[in-house]
Amino acid sequence: MKTRDEHLKQASHNEDFAERLLQSGDAASVTWAATLVFYSAVHYGRAFLAARGPLTIRTHSGFESIFRQSWAAPTNVLAHYRLLKVYSERARYDCVEYSAAEVVKLRDDHLRPFRDAILATLGAP
Repeated sequence: MKTRDEHLKQASHNEDFAERLLQSGDAASVTWAATLVFYSAVHYGRAFLAARGPLTIRTHSGFESIFRQSWAAPTNVLAHYRLLKVYSERARYDCVEYSAAEVVKLRDDHLRPFRDAILATLGAP
């Protein structure tokens, strides 16, 4: 597993790329931004776990299980992650297209609270 800082860097990179796709105005790019928003959360969550010690996580369900056991508060953090995952899966597997407004709402209402809780726990800026 990568280090806390490597995961934080990748999470930030994914967020930046999502923003560029949102700004593009291209419908397919905007929909892919929803997936990048989810993968930002994946890396924030993995940064949290990496800070706790080395682990091998191979699946999203494995991550969720370990995260749920390791996370204390606030308790709604995993719900944000799961919703981001659902939106990403719907875009990738069910061909659901999202508007820029929907992805921005997803980012603001679910990624940012998840990210902020992780960063606060890690004492990261």
